[in-house]
Amino acid sequence: MNSKSFFSFVVILATLLAGFAYAQDFNKNENRQYDLPESPKFVEAERVVKITVKQSNRNYLELISDSKYAKGTEIQVDNGKVKVVGPKKIPFTKNSRIEFILHVTDLSVLRGFSLQGASTILVNSSQSTNIDKLAIELSGASSFGCSADIRELDVELSGASTARISGNFDKVDCELSGASNIDMSGHTRLLDLEISGASSANLKKLLTKVGKVEVSGASSATTNVNTELYYGVYGSSLLTNASEKVPEIRRGETSGFSKFNQK
Repeated sequence: MNSKSFFSFVVILATLLAGFAYAQDFNKNENRQYDLPESPKFVEAERVVKITVKQSNRNYLELISDSKYAKGTEIQVDNGKVKVVGPKKIPFTKNSRIEFILHVTDLSVLRGFSLQGASTILVNSSQSTNIDKLAIELSGASSFGCSADIRELDVELSGASTARISGNFDKVDCELSGASNIDMSGHTRLLDLEISGASSANLKKLLTKVGKVEVSGASSATTNVNTELYYGVYGSSLLTNASEKVPEIRRGETSGFSKFNQK
């Protein structure tokens, strides 16, 4: 069995197990397109997988990498969720990732992303995207990038994961642990930020009205809170509030070798 046939067999088997109502030969064209019944609400990626999410006129998943490197990749589509699990081993190449493009007709229905291992997801929209609620969970050495307007954003990072997010928000709830890192820009009414371990948060360009920030361990954070600030800084951590307007400090605590700066 050649590599293309084997890859097709693995994909068809995985989709049948995941509840696909149909099967198709994914090697009918050069780019190997996987038709989806609807715009997904949840997207998951594991191991050495890279997925770029793009606005399109139909819903499908497109394999970009050479199929010989995708041997052993599993794809599951069920109940509004798309899950791509990369192979346990992959030959070293210049890119060294199994790359897909996820084409969706409606980005606004997205509700969650989950990434593990060395996976990457990028949300790329040429149009203004409005999402009601979105949860992002990263672990391992995964990375995530997105530009969208989101009413409620919930972010949880652990391990050595990284996220870069921009947009307008009503509420941002962000929790970092391990050696994770986040960079955010835009506007939000309320920020609830909790950082531990050796993590870092660069929110200097996220204009914030009310901020509740707790930093511990050997972590660091830069915020831009301009109206009300509640903070606690512990261990050997550092919090810098970089707003031009000094906010009203409703609660402020420091202990150990920690430090708070208002610039």
